[in-house]
Amino acid sequence: VALNSDDPAKRCGVLMMNPLDGEVYGTVKIGNQCWMSENVRTAIPGSSYLQPGDGNPKIEKGYFYARNDAVKNTVCRIGWRMQTSADFQELKDFLNRDGNASAGMKLKAGNNWSVTKGNLLYQGTNSSGFSAYGAGYYSNQYVGQYAYFVTSDDRYWRLSVNNVDFLNDGGWGSYIMNIRCIRNAN
Repeated sequence: VALNSDDPAKRCGVLMMNPLDGEVYGTVKIGNQCWMSENVRTAIPGSSYLQPGDGNPKIEKGYFYARNDAVKNTVCRIGWRMQTSADFQELKDFLNRDGNASAGMKLKAGNNWSVTKGNLLYQGTNSSGFSAYGAGYYSNQYVGQYAYFVTSDDRYWRLSVNNVDFLNDGGWGSYIMNIRCIRNAN
């Protein structure tokens, strides 16, 4: 996929650059939604955190954000926004339309989850192209076991290595988690 120079904020399935951080992100259309296929990597001084680890944690896991700081400081390019719980519910409903509660399997990238049940089924297929990385949440908690995403409406959603679904876990609390941006509806 080539970097698209003509307003990628209005296209999906192409690479786009976020002028806020100079980073290039993949995008993917899932149902009627257009998502970034990578965690946000926009630094907010004092409000964004990198997970220590092997390799390049910024590229692999993205930054982790406190929700209030992420909402207050724009981390998504113009034409895109931080996701809501309703956005994730629509994503989950679309992926579960076949009657199987397997949205989580379709969202997880297949090669970075610590499979503990000895069953590769739990590792994920990434058939959606969302490419969720098992980044845990900030402070190296649950790396390889969970992916947590905060929403702009004070909720968080979770993928687990030992579950095939995508779960709405409730209130935000004090955790520092990843963000994906979604394109605004036209």
